[in-house]
Amino acid sequence: MPFLYTTAIAMHGGVTAASGVGSTASVVVTGTWTTSDTVSITLTNLISGIVETVGFGESAGKEPVFPLTFKKKMYALYDAIAAFSAVDNPILFNDLNGIGNGTLNVANSLGSTENLTAAAIYQSKLVLFSPNIIQLWTVNADASLYEEGQLFENIGTSAPNSVKALGTMDVLFLANTGVRSIRAREYTLDADTIDVGTPIDLLVTAEIDAGADEANACAAVEPRSKRYWLYLNTRLYVLSYFRGSKITAWTTYDMSYEKEFIPTAPPDSYNGSGQYTISGLIAGNEYLWNTLGANLTLTNGTEVITGVITATVTAQGTSVVISGGTPLDQVVAHFIGQKAFVPTIFEVSNDQVFTRSAENKVYSYGGTNGNTYDRVQAKIETPWLDDNTPMKNKRSASVDIGMMGKWLLKLGSNPTTGEIFQVLENGSATSPDANVDSTFDLLRFGMELTGTHFKISASSSSSSSEVARLSEFHLLYQEGETS
Repeated sequence: MPFLYTTAIAMHGGVTAASGVGSTASVVVTGTWTTSDTVSITLTNLISGIVETVGFGESAGKEPVFPLTFKKKMYALYDAIAAFSAVDNPILFNDLNGIGNGTLNVANSLGSTENLTAAAIYQSKLVLFSPNIIQLWTVNADASLYEEGQLFENIGTSAPNSVKALGTMDVLFLANTGVRSIRAREYTLDADTIDVGTPIDLLVTAEIDAGADEANACAAVEPRSKRYWLYLNTRLYVLSYFRGSKITAWTTYDMSYEKEFIPTAPPDSYNGSGQYTISGLIAGNEYLWNTLGANLTLTNGTEVITGVITATVTAQGTSVVISGGTPLDQVVAHFIGQKAFVPTIFEVSNDQVFTRSAENKVYSYGGTNGNTYDRVQAKIETPWLDDNTPMKNKRSASVDIGMMGKWLLKLGSNPTTGEIFQVLENGSATSPDANVDSTFDLLRFGMELTGTHFKISASSSSSSSEVARLSEFHLLYQEGETS
């Protein structure tokens, strides 16, 4: 019969429980080391199949030439490789077990040995640029699900800082044929003849053919107006591209800032008792001669210039002389000109465009400074227009202009001679200073010219710091016989 115990004796003589651990193995790498040697060890779990790589990975030790953040990953371009990080981890590139990191070898897609130069985002796709090839890729959180899309041959860029996205619907870049558009290339397959950059292609390619350094070209998208800026070889090209209004126009600028040039000899003023020389001006640059109300005479060589007017130095190193005038007490007189600089890169932050120059100085545009205007002259000129009837003669009847500020306007009808004539004259035959605002509430200004084509030219006043805008120009004409 079983015996029932009513007491229990505790166990004794044991030890504290410990978690199990795997075996530890040591790996020794032997041999003679050199500077370029690397070590990478791959461990494979024979049961689960999980592979772990430690040591020098595929992207380790590389120097990327272009970074880009897209869909929670960091992309870094080097050679013909686009390496991308793990999701939400921009420093993890080499872990085979990382979530989403990996590489794209674009040379495998075409057999090209060209290195990548830039990347951009276009309609939720990743665009990869090399000098002569562009590839579109559909990306995924899973590195194995990346899918190659459209490929464009014989087009690309060597100017990585020229690549800028206009929103999410287009990407502009500098090619060796001019400024090109991904959207135009994708939809027309002919970005050389149907593109936003076509109007300035001759200007840009002439600069490139003359030896302009494409690699140092830089661009930005101005955050307020969404205009594309491209700097190339001393000139800034600005694209006004508004599809809803059917406006595609380019403007060129010299990169400069307004600077006062005060007489070099102390005490930076003129006492009216003799002559005072201002030197250090640059030939070909325009300067606003400002006496601040004093009645002084300015002499540039043999030319005498008085009052507030734009003076041009005629020879490098030529100086101008202040002389005569009243009152005889000391007065300040100076020039206001534009000081040129060379941008090396653009950055946009807080609605401002920042530019670093070759001298490592930083300039800014926009913000509170975006409401001020330099005393520079704006010039507008259309190509020769035919209104879709190139063989018909047209006799001009009148013109109407929508504008703000002070403008001088001209019209031409002979593309052979290229001659243009002043159109708008309101109190002054030579100065635009009297022509303010639009003409729609005034009488139309008549100008009778006859020809198959017309050209319109306009220039603003360079002595005013007020805004100058020209929004529209209407030409009324009577159609004649076929020429």
